[in-house]
Formats: sequence, C-alpha cells, structure tokens
Amino acid sequence: MSAREVLVEAACEVMHDAYENAAVTLGWTTNVASRKPWADVPEANKATMRVAVGALIDWLPAIQTADEVTS
Repeated sequence: MSAREVLVEAACEVMHDAYENAAVTLGWTTNVASRKPWADVPEANKATMRVAVGALIDWLPAIQTADEVTS
C-alpha cells in the first residue's frame, strides 16, 4: 500500500466514525449496511468513501496555495 493509500484509509476511518457519531448526536439514522466499524463496512461503501476522502486530500494543497496568494 502506498503512503497515499495508507493516509486515505486512515482518514476514511476517521470520517466514517465522525459521520456515524454525528448522526447519533443529531438524531438521525444512517444506512444500516454501513452502521458498523470501518473494518466491517461493505466494500462498495468503502470504495465510495475512499474516492471522496481522496478528493479532499488532493484539494487540501489548494487551500494553502490560495492562502499564500491572499496573504
């Protein structure tokens, strides 16, 4: 696994847990198929989260660049 893949996987687990906890806190119910620890989430759901989190990770350097330009 590449360093980026390790980062994406770790970030996915954090985001998954945060999402599930936020749902409970805010009083709504998530999909029963993915309402479980990250290791047990169906692969199709994991693949979607990996793409989304990967896009966020790829976008983060743009924030720093934009901040440098506006500073």
